[in-house]
Order: sequence, then structure tokens, then C-alpha cells
Amino acid sequence: MIKELIVFLVTLLTAAALFPRLASIASRVGLVDMPNRRKTHVKPRPLVGGLGMAMALSVGCVALVPLSNLRGFYAGFVLLVIVGFLDDFKELKYGGKFIAQILAALSMSYFSGLSLNTFGNLLGFGAINFGILAVPVTIFCVVGVINAFNMVDGLDGLAGGISFIAFLTFSALAALNGQQELTLLALAFAGASLAFLYYNRLPARLFMGDAGSLSIGFALAFFAVAVTQKQDSVVSPVTALLILAVPVCDTIRLIIARLLRRKSPFMADNKHLHHLLIRLGFNRKRTVAIILMLSALLAVVAIAGSVLRLPDYVLFSVFLIYGGAYTAVALSLRKTLTAKVRLKKSRSGHAGGGRLRAGVLAFATAARILRREKRTILSAPVTCKFMGETLSGSIRDLSMTGFSAQFVREFSMGDKMEFEILLPGLSARINLVAEVIWSEKAKDGRRYGFRTVKISKPESQFLKVYLANPDIRTAS
Repeated sequence: MIKELIVFLVTLLTAAALFPRLASIASRVGLVDMPNRRKTHVKPRPLVGGLGMAMALSVGCVALVPLSNLRGFYAGFVLLVIVGFLDDFKELKYGGKFIAQILAALSMSYFSGLSLNTFGNLLGFGAINFGILAVPVTIFCVVGVINAFNMVDGLDGLAGGISFIAFLTFSALAALNGQQELTLLALAFAGASLAFLYYNRLPARLFMGDAGSLSIGFALAFFAVAVTQKQDSVVSPVTALLILAVPVCDTIRLIIARLLRRKSPFMADNKHLHHLLIRLGFNRKRTVAIILMLSALLAVVAIAGSVLRLPDYVLFSVFLIYGGAYTAVALSLRKTLTAKVRLKKSRSGHAGGGRLRAGVLAFATAARILRREKRTILSAPVTCKFMGETLSGSIRDLSMTGFSAQFVREFSMGDKMEFEILLPGLSARINLVAEVIWSEKAKDGRRYGFRTVKISKPESQFLKVYLANPDIRTAS
């Protein structure tokens, strides 16, 4: 245990000492991430997290980790650090980065002799082995994990926290498997990740950059293969899926959704897991905490499953349950948001009527999640005041809790603004305050979902009568 602790502390302290110095240099030479409408930070941040971790790992690994059978991994890791560093300085075309990822996977497979030979007995009908397809499957999965980790890096502390939990878990599984060199290597990565997490926690002082997300994603894929594919391994291949379930499930869902919309699977958007949680009302700090708790819980299941020798199909069932629950939340987000508003109103409106009565009413309100919200389809002009401008748009549908509308101007998640809606059939206008809770691309501009956050009681009562009477809406 002494050597393991030393490896962890060497990379931890070396990285912690390097980061402030590298950040200062990066700020002077322009190696920074600039804010834009998709990003949550408002000031440029140095992109030196990956570079600092790589330098700290070079110190700890060269001195304390045996080089045996790791040459292919180190070659692929260094290649992705260099390519990521170049991309951070001047954005490279995705094709070049994709080729570098394939070369890194080939290096790992050829020089370190590692390949994904089996998925184990996932379905309970026998082991799924790949035979001559092992190398192509390995390349596909390694590249997939690299990009999954790159995609999940969207909030301060998120990528650092997920990587720290994963490396710590892989070190425990490698120790259980009798792989001392991998135990030391995983602890070295855990120490560097923890140091980065300290500087990347909200509000972040520096970012990982592609030099970090590509190389750390590659390292996670390497451990997933090396720990689970050892001959006579006590660690099930499914444990890797559990450890990496958060980024993997997020990426699979997004790629399928983008392809169904006939979009590029590599197109950036705001529909990741952390975006969904923010739409549900969690702030950035709680969003990161929730995702890290999910990662930690799945990691504990992976370790427990290996210790207890649970069947592969049992562990795979846990992975499917998580993936299914996440997908269900993502697909029912709009109804979930509606139910949340109703639940909040139910609790506040009956707080004085006794706990039992308030609890029953709150439960009944929450149950409406499964019922489609009654929305009135209509076409109506709407204006809003945003950042000193008066903007015009068109309403698509309207309800008591919100509406959807189309604007040419782009808004960000959580933007609040004052609206004036002209109701068809009447020479009446409704004034309210609403915030953006979802958006999607439309033919001319963007379509947004707005949640009502403030409306006067008289106007709310009038709107209720208006929506309940189709004769009023169609009056000339």
C-alpha cells in the first residue's frame, strides 16, 4: 500500500503545483477557452488541464510505474495529448482528430497486445465473443469512449469528477484482479484527476481542453479493456459499462436522436444530461453533484458485482435500468417540467391545510406526469422585451403553465423576459413573465418552450376561461 499511496501523492502534488504556472503562461499566449452562448462561463479560461495532468503523469509513471506491456498505451496517450493541444490552440478538423484516435487505439492494441475479445454473458445465453473481429471492435469501442468523455465535459468539475471516480474504481478492480502495474497506473491518473478537479470545481480556474478530454478518455478506454479482458479475470466486462455508464448512455442517446433528426452525430447541442438537469431547475453545482453521485453509485455496483461474482446479465440489467431511466427522463422532459410546476403550485397553495392534505394533493399532482398536458393549439402574435429590445414572434400553442413560440432571435436556457400575447378572437392581451426551458431549430429561426414564472391573478383567471371556451377563441 505504501507504493500505491506514493504514486497517488506524487501525481497529485506535481499536478497541483503545475496548474497555476501553466495557467499563467496560457493566459499570456492565448491558450484559452472563449465564452459563447453554448457555454456557461463568462470569462476566458486557460486550457491547460490536460497538459498539466500529462506532465504530472510523466513524472509519476516514469519513476514508479513499470513500463512492461504499457508502451502501446503510452504512445497512444502522448499522441492524443499532442493532437488535443494543437486543437486547443487552433481548432483542427474533426477528421484529423478522428484519425488520431484510431491510431491511438491501434497502438494500444498492437504494441500492448490488448483487444476487446468478449462482452461476457450479457443476455444469459452464453458469452458474446468477437474472434477475428476483436481488433475492429476494440477500435470502435475505444474511439466511442474517447468521444463520449469529450462530450460529457460541459460543466465545471464534471469531467474531472467522473474521471477521478472511474480511475479510482479501475485501480480497485485491477488490485482485485492481481494487476499491480495497472493498479499503480490507475492511481497515478486518479491523483492527477483529483488535482485537476480542485482547480476545475465551480467556479473553474482552468479547463481540461481537448488535450485532456481526448487523452483521459483514451486512458479510461484502456483500463476498461485491460482490466476486464485479462485471461481468467475476476472482473466482468460489464463492469466497464457500469463505470462509464454516464458518458456512454449520454452519447448513445444523443447520437441516435441526432441521426433521427438527420443531423450530424458530432453536431454540438444543449441536450446532454447536464443540460436536462439544468432545465429541470437544478443549478450547476447541484447538477454536477447529482451526476457524480450517479457515477459513484454505479462504480460501487461494479466493485460489489466483481467481489460477489454476480452474473454478467445481472450487472448488464443494472446498466439497462440506468440507461432506460435516463432516456425516459429525456423523452418526457416537457411533461416532467409541467408536472414540476403543478407540484410546486399544489404545495404552495395548500401549505396551510395540514400536512396530510398537502401531501395527498402533491402526490396527485405529481401523478399527472404520466398524463399529457392539455395545450391549446393556436396561432397568435407575441412580443417580448429582451436586453432592451422589443422582439416579435408567433405563438404555436398555449397552456396555463407556459407556451411555445417561434422567434428569429436566439435565446439561452433560463433567459427570462416579459411577454405580451394577443389572444385570437378577442381584442385582449395577456402580459406575463416566462423563461426558456427548451429550444429546437425551426424552418425560420428557432422554436422555444417557455415556462410562465409570473402572471397576475386576474389575467390568470381570464386565461383559464379563454382556454376552456373554444367559441371565444374562434370569435371574429
